[in-house]
Amino acid sequence: MKTDPLELPHQLVATVRGMLAEEAARQLVRDALRELVDINSVSGPDLAQTAAREQAALQAIEDRAIGALGSDCMLRRVPILLEIDRLQEYTLPAYARRADGSLPPSGEVYAGRYNLLVAMPGAGAQGEGIAFNAHVDVVAPYLLFREDRGRLSGRGTVDDKGQCVAMLAAATVLGRLRGGIGVVPPRDVSFQFVIDEEIGGNGSLSLAADRGLGCGCVCVCEATDLNVHPANRGATWYRIEIETAPEGGPNAALVGAYVLLELRAEGDRIKAESEHPLFPDRPVQTCNGVVGGWGPHPSRVCPVVGLCVIRAKGVREADWKEEMKGIDAACRRGVQRYCERHGDATHEPDPDHPTRTKVPRHSDTPPHEHSMFIALYGKSGHMGKIDVLDCAATKAAYVMVELEGAVAAESEIALAEAPPHERQLPPAEVAGAPFVCGPDRDSLHRLVMEGGQGFVPTHSIREVQERIASAASRAARSFCEARGLDSDAVRVKTTFERLHNNAFERPADSEGMRAALAAARLAGVYHGEPLCGFGVSCDARLFADMRPEMDVVTFGPGQLRYAHSDEESITIEEILKGAEVLVYMALLYGR
Repeated sequence: MKTDPLELPHQLVATVRGMLAEEAARQLVRDALRELVDINSVSGPDLAQTAAREQAALQAIEDRAIGALGSDCMLRRVPILLEIDRLQEYTLPAYARRADGSLPPSGEVYAGRYNLLVAMPGAGAQGEGIAFNAHVDVVAPYLLFREDRGRLSGRGTVDDKGQCVAMLAAATVLGRLRGGIGVVPPRDVSFQFVIDEEIGGNGSLSLAADRGLGCGCVCVCEATDLNVHPANRGATWYRIEIETAPEGGPNAALVGAYVLLELRAEGDRIKAESEHPLFPDRPVQTCNGVVGGWGPHPSRVCPVVGLCVIRAKGVREADWKEEMKGIDAACRRGVQRYCERHGDATHEPDPDHPTRTKVPRHSDTPPHEHSMFIALYGKSGHMGKIDVLDCAATKAAYVMVELEGAVAAESEIALAEAPPHERQLPPAEVAGAPFVCGPDRDSLHRLVMEGGQGFVPTHSIREVQERIASAASRAARSFCEARGLDSDAVRVKTTFERLHNNAFERPADSEGMRAALAAARLAGVYHGEPLCGFGVSCDARLFADMRPEMDVVTFGPGQLRYAHSDEESITIEEILKGAEVLVYMALLYGR
């Protein structure tokens, strides 16, 4: 009787599950994740420190891989390609920007830095092997590791150090199968631990461009909630610089509010055009993650924005008190308009804290003698989940539009001076009166906004970028026309030097996808549901773009809503179940 090549013997499946059910497997996950999360691998301008942190994480992985695979383990520290900045997919590492605004060449940024490859030989079947890929860098702000009621929390637990640990757990099982009962994957298996994913994927780009590192399938491990995806949504990060004349020019902060609202409107138009069978939910998001000094990351939903109405000199106390009443009413109107369009998060349950609402309150107005401050709050997280989160930057834009008609002619609307990112807290964590750091007077004439636009394979990245730039310019031009200003009164510059990920789709019946779906079925996490694309973007697109001959799959444990959030977390059970699928994929690919 001929056996199905995409099935495994029941006894083998039982053996794998037994290994992963052992207390030693749980302890491996707990200890390895704690060790990796305790290493702060946020990339920063101190390149030596950035390299030291990521190398500490890679060394910890290397040590555990040697323990798991022993003499069967082949380790390679693969330097980042010297010519990587010549590739059009290269992303400028903005964290390396010098004090004068310039960026060093890639040879300087990546000197002495590397990806780690851990490989184990297969049984020698013809064809290239399978690779699993995860990254060790994380976004800011750094969050310490902690364990609470079965959840392992801290920066990177789900994105992406939890994926690294799932790969280590899978390698441990594969090593035991080989050494204990002589079960060997049909083809070579490699584990890629890469750097610099969060800024655009230059670590994986280096591997994808290296023709000496061949494999037939790559599974990029991200928080897919154990779903297998043959496609990814695309994303491009924008940087918009708004400048006005220092004397007599319009208010740059206010122009920025209109620009942000037009970006959201253009994003809605792109979404309406995005009919694609693998993306029925149309995961097309517009996220302004950074406004001036507020918000830590372009693709992280902005948690809080501080505004300031600067009291004009010579205004009588009675008149100022009356103006403050109007400002307070305008703030309420702006919040109401936001809620009508995006929902009222103060009436929605917080999925991370069932006993409280998503946002306890929308705003605070801490008293101040010479200005009126407004703190606007949201719920942060990955831009891919902005529709179920709450964006303080968008809320602030609605409020600023209302403020324009409420403040006296002599008063000025500005951003508040931003405190360090670790103090930009949601309202549930603010003790007493929130921050009051003074007005950010620079925002009156210069504002930088950064964010991301998601899209699916119905649109090219170039088209999306052109539409974002056009929307920003159109909003500034309309602002000037409505106020009788010359069109050149506002200068808008839109660039896309950071992350620029193409959307892609791969055949759902490729050899890699068949192995992945069969593995997920054996693990009990796939039951024939319709396939769909991954609703965010990741390094998978680099292999899809650079290696058209390669199968590309996206899969991993953990829920995306926790990525980049203040509640980032994962469970041991999720990681172990992800590891089980990876083991089966390795044993099935090439059969």
